[in-house]
Amino acid sequence: MIKDIEEKSSYSKESVNDNPNGVDYIKVKMNTNTYYVYERNGKTYIEEPYNGIWKIPSDLYKSIKHNKDKLSIEYEG
Repeated sequence: MIKDIEEKSSYSKESVNDNPNGVDYIKVKMNTNTYYVYERNGKTYIEEPYNGIWKIPSDLYKSIKHNKDKLSIEYEG
């Protein structure tokens, strides 16, 4: 999933933190990797600490947020 987002995203930025600062986020664990999904200034992102930040479609963010209790994730916010 992340590889697909990396390839399709028109926005990417370096991640320099353990987790996103100043936003509520959903912590997603897949295998041994941890990702953070969040909204900032009306835009939605997924971040892999120290690897990158990618813009994701808002419907994907809403789907993850809506289904967070059904997924193997941890919500912090």
